[in-house]
Amino acid sequence: MDEQGQGESIEFQEVTDSLQLTDIVRTSFRIPVKEKTDIFVIIDKISYFLADVSAKGIGISIDSADSFSQGDILSKCELNILGKSMKGLKGEVVHLTPDIDGKWLYGIKWIDLSDDAEKILNSVFLDLKQELLE
Repeated sequence: MDEQGQGESIEFQEVTDSLQLTDIVRTSFRIPVKEKTDIFVIIDKISYFLADVSAKGIGISIDSADSFSQGDILSKCELNILGKSMKGLKGEVVHLTPDIDGKWLYGIKWIDLSDDAEKILNSVFLDLKQELLE
């Protein structure tokens, strides 16, 4: 605290030209689906409820930080959303962070998607987004 009993202030620093804003801007919108039991993914015959979903991937919340590692390629994933099942998806674990519930949030990005799979994912994502906004 300073002499007047006030808390310390935060100092702001100018963003330098060397930092590209595109490096820190999220390119996709995530929809929280943590409370929905009909939205889940099956990976290696184990079912996980989703924390969030985007057109490009999913987030799953797990008790253990040892389930997957960043960079792991997850083959033969099955995504189940809104009564639709998509089998044979391939994902990459892009991040692992602790969440506010004391669990670990794994970010999984879909890779090597066929054009049909991408269209279906975009359609389902738009349906979820519309449901969220209603």
